[in-house]
Amino acid sequence: MTLSKLLAAGALLGAASLSSATPAHLRLGSDGEILAWLVSGPFPNVGALELRGTGFATDYLNGEANATAAEGRVIPMIAAERETDPRLTIKRRDGWFLGLGDRTAGIDLGTLLDGGKPGIAYLYTEIDAPRATDAKILFGSDDGAKVWLNGDLRFRKQIARGVKRDEDTVPIHLKEGRNRLLFKIEQGNGGWGLLARIVGTNGRPIRELSQSLDVLPSAGRQVLGEAWIRAAAGKPGTLDVEAAVAYDAKAVTVRRWVTRFRNEADDPMRVDRAIQRAEALTHSAAKRDADTLSAALHNGLALMHAEYARSRARLLRETQNPRPLVRTVVAREDYVHVMPGGRYFVHSNGRAFIPLGYNHNPDWPKFEEANPDRERYVPDSPDRYMAHLRENGVNTIRLMIETPQSGNLEEPIGTFSPEHVRWIDTIVLAARKHDIKLIVTPWDTFWMNLRWDRTPYNPDLGGLLKRKIDFITSPALRRQQKRRLQYLIDRWGNSGTIFSWELLNEADLWWGAKPAQLRDWIDDMSAFVRSYERKKWGRTHLLSTSFSEPMPKGDLVPVVYREKSLDYATNHLYIGASRAPKEPVGPALAIRDGVRRALSLLNDTRPFMDTENGPIDRWVESAQLDDEIFLNMSWAHLASGAAGSGLRWPYRNPHHLTEGMLHHLKNMSRFVAAVDWPSLAGVRVAVSAEGDKSAASCAFGTPKAAIAWTSGGGSLRLKWNGPAKVRCRIFNIRTGSWVSESDLFRHAGVYEIPGIAGPFSATLK
Repeated sequence: MTLSKLLAAGALLGAASLSSATPAHLRLGSDGEILAWLVSGPFPNVGALELRGTGFATDYLNGEANATAAEGRVIPMIAAERETDPRLTIKRRDGWFLGLGDRTAGIDLGTLLDGGKPGIAYLYTEIDAPRATDAKILFGSDDGAKVWLNGDLRFRKQIARGVKRDEDTVPIHLKEGRNRLLFKIEQGNGGWGLLARIVGTNGRPIRELSQSLDVLPSAGRQVLGEAWIRAAAGKPGTLDVEAAVAYDAKAVTVRRWVTRFRNEADDPMRVDRAIQRAEALTHSAAKRDADTLSAALHNGLALMHAEYARSRARLLRETQNPRPLVRTVVAREDYVHVMPGGRYFVHSNGRAFIPLGYNHNPDWPKFEEANPDRERYVPDSPDRYMAHLRENGVNTIRLMIETPQSGNLEEPIGTFSPEHVRWIDTIVLAARKHDIKLIVTPWDTFWMNLRWDRTPYNPDLGGLLKRKIDFITSPALRRQQKRRLQYLIDRWGNSGTIFSWELLNEADLWWGAKPAQLRDWIDDMSAFVRSYERKKWGRTHLLSTSFSEPMPKGDLVPVVYREKSLDYATNHLYIGASRAPKEPVGPALAIRDGVRRALSLLNDTRPFMDTENGPIDRWVESAQLDDEIFLNMSWAHLASGAAGSGLRWPYRNPHHLTEGMLHHLKNMSRFVAAVDWPSLAGVRVAVSAEGDKSAASCAFGTPKAAIAWTSGGGSLRLKWNGPAKVRCRIFNIRTGSWVSESDLFRHAGVYEIPGIAGPFSATLK
């Protein structure tokens, strides 16, 4: 019987009928983290997407400064809440409830409160100090935050951001005894959370501090560690919450692993018995006091971990020297390469390949379900979703190989995780089955830096990265990086499913490296990958490196656009009106300008493509508007002369393209399939399109062919010194069909394209 079932039956508490909250005395995390909170919300927050959320200033507690909390205590609805949300579209819970986080990521309010929409959450705890002391609260929040201590408002910042450990510091004075601590956290869009800890003025944890929460003996919703807190409530001593969460997490992991890898485990029944012994040990201790329970949780955790490690050892060893995922005749694989003349890509048979797709991380919906470490394990989910994507014209996905908050490829560095490899295997197999190419990015540098406590390069986890610049300059780190790249090549590199290896994501953003240092790193890694691929498989894939700066300048320009060791150029066009769009035309013009500038800075005919774009500062709540923004940005990218649609980073909840966006890609794929792309390769000439002044219009061309597009309707005037007579074909981008074809003649350097009533694209040749 699980602990939660015992609690529900009252077996541990001996008082199942008890309905009042009872104090639970809890230890802070090993670095002073506050791991347990009483949470309430979500409350309305109109205007949060514009950083003017009304909820941030609204006192939903009818006395925030004097607030106290007990689990189950109802929070009455105030008049402002009724007026702001008269239809009660925000489904908040009636009262306070227990919520837990972990010491590296904090508490995930988005999951606790189903927080996909703007909102407000309160988090309350009481800090017990044996004597008065000065201290500091270090915290990071997603998004803005207010902080009260003993009724005194100590911090206020309204901002859009993600959780970053220790981003803000609040000096405080803790009085002897109980100290009331209240956080108010705003939600705009995306993630929603808090990671807070209390340390001394010297920055070190204050070991004698603890926290108290009044909790109920049982609740319908159970999360990791929660049942042990309820078991410890009202008992002497303090519970180690970190151990409670870790114990439950390990029990879940080991149970899942021994089920899903049973055929590959050494003596799985021995693991089963270890779990049973750990359960007996902890359940017995839960009837005594919190300190005894804490010790039992530590011992049970060690017992399960030892048997799990022993049973997993053979699989772990086998994973370190990988065989290729699929057997292939490498010479017959469809490796993509740069088109003769440049600008675009071709299949191995010479047919044009124009990338249409987006970014999809492993831990996002549809792919996440293939992770054997997850509760919801549906191994065929990527297969079914890839089939759907391919039916809608998607032929390219940019895939981060890992995201630290959902698991690392190496843990620790140099040891490759069998479970993670199997997860990526499933995604790669699905892509191969449905002929979708993958741009593989070995490191998700954004989350590496944001979740540094979970990154195996962190010295606290055995890593060698003492300074951020070491990731680029350290010879020892480079050897580790090459080992990872070698692993990717060994496992997945014999397949045409790989479009390219993107050596580093946003190389200019995270490491504090100068352009010359970045170039040295890129040259070193490129040489290694090409040499090893030729030695291993006799062929090489395309290589790229992405950059975050949409308008690079100075010494960064040649690294982004002219690096000889890379096959195509890419930077991320989070630019202008596309960052926080309110209408669909401005974002398209921003992408047009970004592509034009990139192409103007190339010193050869290598392809350019934007591998991340989309609303980043303000997510678009309306799916209909976002579909239109996506439509215009994709066509602006293609019709300004870049290779393909550009790759949206789907800042939506959930993180993937809408069906409307997929419909637009399907239509674009019909256009792409009928264009003579070799005629558009090579040297470009000046082309401009003029049409509806309220619409976005783009065009590009070579001396013999051109493409034009407008988001509006009616005719287009194309200024282009092309052939005296061209054949013009009109494509309706909404219906995905070619609607007319006619001869056009150049008059004074201008072609008059007749157009149609709605947005269209035209080819001229």
